[in-house]
Amino acid sequence: PLRLYPAGYHCTLGQPLPVLSLMMHQTHVALYHFGMYGDASQHERFVQSYVEQIGRKPDMGKSCIRFKSPKHIPHSLLAQVVEQTSAKQMIDIYEAQRSSKNRKVEQSNVS
Repeated sequence: PLRLYPAGYHCTLGQPLPVLSLMMHQTHVALYHFGMYGDASQHERFVQSYVEQIGRKPDMGKSCIRFKSPKHIPHSLLAQVVEQTSAKQMIDIYEAQRSSKNRKVEQSNVS
């Protein structure tokens, strides 16, 4: 919430940092979890747990997990992922990603 991180989300000023977003596409349901995008160890734990529970690798992009049907969403696994990341950790991941991107932009402007 903004009371914990008043700066909010850089893409939509005044909006709290997103944690989990769900989007319906024409061919799939996409789930976005910011922590997995910004924390490689959390991403690896999710993939390993998904394979153990579902029996195959998840259909993932860099920032999303795609499900062909809502009935294939592993709700308990996703609950574990959300519970494993505190608000403080999400803020730290977000700030690290933002500063990393800013450094890349600054370096490309110097070249």
